[in-house]
Order: sequence, then C-alpha cells, then structure tokens
Amino acid sequence: LPRIIKGVRCVAVDTRDGVSFVELANRSEKSDLVSSSPIVVSDPSQLPPGSLVHSIVTSVSASSPHFGVWVQVCPGISGFVPALELSSDPDILNDIESNYKVGTRLSCCVMEKSNPEKTPLRHQLQRDDHDNNTKEHNALELSVLLAEEQSNAKQAGFKPTKPQRGDVVVGRINKKMRVLGPPALMLNLRGTFTGRCCITELNDMDDWANMPLGKDPSNDSKSGSNEVQRVVSDSEADLSNNENDDDDEESRDEDKAKSEIREEYPDGKFIKCRVLGSARAKGAVELSLRDSRLEGDLEEDCVPEPNDMTHAYVISTTKKGCFVRISRYVEGRVILKELSDDFIPNPTVMFPPGRLVVGKVKRVTKHDGKQKGNRGLAATVDIDMRESVLLSSGNRITLDDIQENSKYTGVVTRIESYGVFVRIENSDVSGLAHVSECSDSYVKNI
Repeated sequence: LPRIIKGVRCVAVDTRDGVSFVELANRSEKSDLVSSSPIVVSDPSQLPPGSLVHSIVTSVSASSPHFGVWVQVCPGISGFVPALELSSDPDILNDIESNYKVGTRLSCCVMEKSNPEKTPLRHQLQRDDHDNNTKEHNALELSVLLAEEQSNAKQAGFKPTKPQRGDVVVGRINKKMRVLGPPALMLNLRGTFTGRCCITELNDMDDWANMPLGKDPSNDSKSGSNEVQRVVSDSEADLSNNENDDDDEESRDEDKAKSEIREEYPDGKFIKCRVLGSARAKGAVELSLRDSRLEGDLEEDCVPEPNDMTHAYVISTTKKGCFVRISRYVEGRVILKELSDDFIPNPTVMFPPGRLVVGKVKRVTKHDGKQKGNRGLAATVDIDMRESVLLSSGNRITLDDIQENSKYTGVVTRIESYGVFVRIENSDVSGLAHVSECSDSYVKNI
C-alpha cells in the first residue's frame, strides 16, 4: 500500500532519454560517512581514491577473475569489491553468498585503479551487468578492508600494499596459475600480489601426508600410461598372471578410493597464511599454512646431518634418479640405484612429484648464499632410500672391509646362466658367484 516517507530531500536531477528524474534520499546527514564526496555523482571520476562511500550489494559474482560482490554507490554508478577486500575471515569468504546477500549495505573506500596498460582486458572491470542504469564507464574498485583501516586510524593508502614477513593474510587458491618452483600451491592475495606456498609448508612436519596437492595429470601423459606400475622384485617375477591381475585390480581400487576423498586444497578456497618473505618472482611472496607458523614460529627448518633419517617430497624424477625437497631451503638427490632394493621398471611413475619419501642422509653440502647456481638453497644433500640402508645399523661395509676367506650374508640381485650376482648386506658391494661356486653338487638349472 502507498505510504508517506518523511524527511526525503532532493539530491540530484538527472535527464535520461529526454525525461527528467529527481533523485531522492531519506538518509540524514548525520548518517553519512565522513566524506566530502557528494551522495550522487554523474561520473566515477568525482570519487577520487581514498573517498569513503556507502554502497548496496546488487549481486555476487563467482566467476574468475572477478570473484566478489557488485555494489551500487549511487544511481548510475556501480562498483566492485573483490572478495579479498571484503573480509579477513576465510570462513566468511568461503560462504560469500550467504554472508553478502543482495541489499546488504557496505562501507567502502575507493581504491586506486591498476594501470590498464599492464592489466589484461579480462581482468579490467567494465560495468555491472546486473544494473541496467549503469552508464558506459568503468566500475569503481572498492575495498571494505581499506575503509576499516582508515576508520581505525591506521595508515592506509589507496591500494593494498605488499605483505611483509610475519603478516597473516588471507589468500585464494588458484590452481590455474603458473606454479613457481613446483610442487607448490599458488594463491591470489589482496591487490595484484600472488603467494607461493611450498609443499613443505602446507603442514607441520609431523603431519606431512603423501601427495597433499593431488596427482599431476601431466605426469601420466609423460609416462604414456595412466596405470600405476608397481615395483617388481626378482621373487615376484615368478608369480602367475592371474595373481598379478588380482594385484593390479586391487591397486586400481585403492587409487579410486583415494581419488574420492575430498580434496583438501580445492581451487578457489580461501585460507589463512603466514608470510615468510619475498619470493624470487616479482610481486610474489612466500607463504606457509603450517599451524606452528600461524601461531608465530618463523624459525627455518634445520639442515639434516649425515646419517639422519629424513622425510622429503619428490620434486622430479628422471631415468637417473630423483630430486627431493626437505624444506624451503634444503633439497636433495637420490641416484637411481639407491631408490629401492628392487628393480623399478619406470621410476617417473613410481616417484611422481609430491610423493612423500623417507631416506638416510649420506652427505650434506652447505651453501653460503653467494655461490652461483644454488638457487638460494642453504644446503643440498645426497640421500639413500633403499630399505636395506634404512634398516641397517652402524657403519656400512665398504670394499676395503671385505677380507678373503671371511663369510658374509648377501642377497641375490641377478641370475645368469654363468652364475649369480650377490649384494653383501649392509653395504654397496656386489660380487659374482660363478656357477661352479654356487653349490658343492651338480646344478642343472641355476
């Protein structure tokens, strides 16, 4: 039913298609923000960066890269508030549609626009398609967080500044972004800044999990097969084809069950991070999702010592071995023969990027940060991942320790028509036992 609204005042007169419209407002002057900007403007340029304005949410945009809310500042003038400029609470941002419904009033600060020459066209705001009265002009770029910083008497500029070491920030996971130093997780931060979270910084060391970022589909295409190949020992080679088929089917069932588990780091998820410092790429920072980091522990992980048992994540694998990452500043290598005691038909499939492995440190090479080619690493290590090495105790037997006429325990590693090759336990020493030395009695089929 019609009703009378008291206290209405004329704030502007607008002419559209030859028809004059009177813009009215029933807000009192006391309710307005402390701003010299008019309530109604005809052009966004009348609202310079730093202006504080009221706005009303008109729609929520969930499309990338414009994920946030569209607002109307005044008739004909719309603005966009990116999700990362709405709140510093990731739980609110992960349910943005429920927390920012149409009609919600927001107090915003006009941000300084990014340089259009350096910003791709698809990232530039053009107009709010949900507002038919929006004129043909670029939308305002707004921020709720900058308005709060100004109201709290903090030194806030007209655009977000680069995060510094120790800051706690909210980032949005972006799996479409080019990964810097994989395996790692890339995130969008406030402004045009990006963040990189090394795979070793996703969780505290005691909580490390295998393949935390999921399986890289490109690894399958490189291997030429989507089926995971198992390590085949000499004893397993005698199994029947039916038994092998059962094992393969069981392995596929396990892989399927793992793939159905909810992804911990889905694309687009908002998450709280701790800034560890600047990354090598311009405009990027190093981040950490560890609980201990968020509680304030910024101390770097210790460099392992020789003979230490250490966990690491696989970086890449070739036919010569694999490279692993122990921490942000410590990486290692494992040569092919020290990956396993058994024969590995396809190392690149068996050890994909992101796999969690364990090994014993053989040698540590520390860097002073000035050496060329060390990529800022504090140390590089050589690791042995063979089970026989991990389970051995004390010093390993070397060739100089082998004495003539002494007895040693060994493992057969290869069988030929002329004899067998044997590796002495707790050592890297292998030898040939000729067919004539394999038994005191005649052997028809060795």
